[in-house]
Order: sequence, then structure tokens, then C-alpha cells
Amino acid sequence: MKKYDAGKKSAKLSIRVGV
Repeated sequence: MKKYDAGKKSAKLSIRVGV
């Protein structure tokens, strides 16, 4: 579950950056 949380955080960061 920790890996999933990290992936979600990464995706949110990517969207925030607008990549």
C-alpha cells in the first residue's frame, strides 16, 4: 500500500507540474 501511495503522490505531482 505504501508503494501505491507513493505512486499516487507522484501522479499528483506530475499533474501539478503540468507534464
